[in-house]
Order: sequence, then C-alpha cells, then structure tokens
Amino acid sequence: MILVTGAAGFIGFHVARELAEQGREVIGTDNINDYYSPQLKQDRIRELEALSSFSFHKLDLCDYDGMEKLFKGLGIKDWTVDVPCITGRLKENPEFHIRPEVGGKYLRYGYGEGLHAGAPGYACGTHLMAVAADGKTAKCSFYADSPVGSIEEGLRANWQRIKPVRLESLNCDCHFLSECRGGCRYRALLSGNELGKDFYRCHSYDILHSDE
Repeated sequence: MILVTGAAGFIGFHVARELAEQGREVIGTDNINDYYSPQLKQDRIRELEALSSFSFHKLDLCDYDGMEKLFKGLGIKDWTVDVPCITGRLKENPEFHIRPEVGGKYLRYGYGEGLHAGAPGYACGTHLMAVAADGKTAKCSFYADSPVGSIEEGLRANWQRIKPVRLESLNCDCHFLSECRGGCRYRALLSGNELGKDFYRCHSYDILHSDE
C-alpha cells in the first residue's frame, strides 16, 4: 500500500498513475483547492479512479483528525507525528521554527509505537541507531555531530556503545512519564539539559501552558 499526497497535482497524479498501472495498491489524498483549476484536478482524479488499484480520499494534510481516521480505517498500525528539532539548516531559518506550545498540539496525534518505541522503564528509541551518508553512526540523526563510531567497525559494536536512558534518570516528575517516556532527548538537550524536560511533550500533555 502506497500513500500519494497531492494526488490531483501534476507530480502526484503522474506518480499515482505510474504506481497504479504497475498494480500497486495506491491511496491518493488531495484537498482539491483552488490554487489552480479544481476542474483539472477532479478530471485527474476521475482518470486515476478508473484504475482498479487506486482509491481516493479528499483530505487536507492539515486535517489531523481526518488523517488519523483514514489510517485507522486502512488498518495502519503506526502513525507518527513529530515536530522538527531546531538543528542543521533549520537554525539558519528561524521563520520555520515551531514553538513548544504550538508543536505540542501536533504531538497529541499519532498512535502505535513506531520508530520511537522504547522498552519499559527506558526513554524514547532504545533500539535506534542512525547511519549517516559518510558511514558514521549515532544515537539518531540529530546526534550526527556526536558519532559513536562507523559502520566499518560493525553495526552491532556501534549500537552497543549507545547507552539507553532510564526514565528514573530524567529530571521529570509528572505522572505521564511512563506514557511519554520523557519525549525527545535531543529536544531536551537543545533546552540545556539532555536529562531535562522536553517542553514540546510537556505542552502536548498540558503540563505546561503558553505563559510558562
């Protein structure tokens, strides 16, 4: 099953058609806005719907409730919604920064464990390890500037160098800790303390409010 967003647009339409003609099961979404001719977009969707392996859902990607309903209806087991950490090129473009009180609202969506799964008693992503294009390995891609080794040494050897973070070691004392697993350690690091609070997660659970 392949999800193609913006399926009524020029690129989305051609990608969806190519995949569907290959016999792939394609789910297309689009909000059919009036950025340019809605009629042209509707004509494209009708052409796609003539293909037996394509189905269309009129949805806006900003409609998180609608997206969640769609995914659950399709039997999707995991859906992760996250906010970007202010690192890399994002540092140079503050207009794209998302404040914790805003980003926290988006973190309320999503279900299942997904990539952020953690073992009981441990923080987010106990099984994760990222491999960069240059072969360096790190806890996750956000920690690329602090590699633990390289793939030449073997993935298992690198992964074993990454120390999992126990929830009891975090400077968090709310009763949601076992549920949120302390949120993102890199976001906490950006706030000054890797073992401190992830303020985005705190806002998602209404532990903090916009005036704090």
